[in-house]
Amino acid sequence: MHKQFNESRLLAAAGHDLRQPLQAMQLFASTLSASPMEMCREIGRNIECSARELGYMFDVLFDMSKLETGAIEPEIVSTPLAAVVGQVLDEIGPALTDRGVALRAELPEVCAFTDGALLGRMLHHLLQNVAVHAPSGDAVVRAGIENGRLTLCVEDDGPGIPAAMRQAVFEPFMQAPQEGERPQGLGLGLTVVRRLADLLGHEVVLGSGPGRGAQVRVILGADEAMARSPGELLSAPTSQ
Repeated sequence: MHKQFNESRLLAAAGHDLRQPLQAMQLFASTLSASPMEMCREIGRNIECSARELGYMFDVLFDMSKLETGAIEPEIVSTPLAAVVGQVLDEIGPALTDRGVALRAELPEVCAFTDGALLGRMLHHLLQNVAVHAPSGDAVVRAGIENGRLTLCVEDDGPGIPAAMRQAVFEPFMQAPQEGERPQGLGLGLTVVRRLADLLGHEVVLGSGPGRGAQVRVILGADEAMARSPGELLSAPTSQ
């Protein structure tokens, strides 16, 4: 356990240095993509795509290392949900486009008591899973009140996850088997999502089935713990 903790600290400390050459690679690739020569543009686009995938692997490893070392301290405030989702879609849009995913958002004007940055990280990992496991398909991010609780939901029309695997896929390095395909990614995205949810006091529920797509619901809180418009200021609910 002590060795694992030290390895996580080392990875977290090295994060900045590891990102620098990746950012340089992305800059050079974008220059190639703007070339007047078609062959150069295609090479540039391929490098950009690979760099984004590598960047995501770094992201999930760094998030995991911070969780392992207890370096994440949530700041729970009233947060406009649409703003969080919009920022994530801006960030991950190119990766979804690379994979041919058509994504739409259906969001009411609501605020939730959460940490916007950490909720954004959760959504980023969920959408990255869509890009990897449900390419060339449709996906939706929506929010609403379910059983009196504000819920953020990500759905896709990919291969889905068997019922027997719905808890196992939250374990580190565990991935649902895909017929005829080798595993992709690190198998840490859903682990990070579950652990961030635990930090925030949210609940993650996975519902899917083979051939019916995947549905991940993040239950943010009770109806009385959220505002119905971004302009409405709320006080955190107090215990009786």
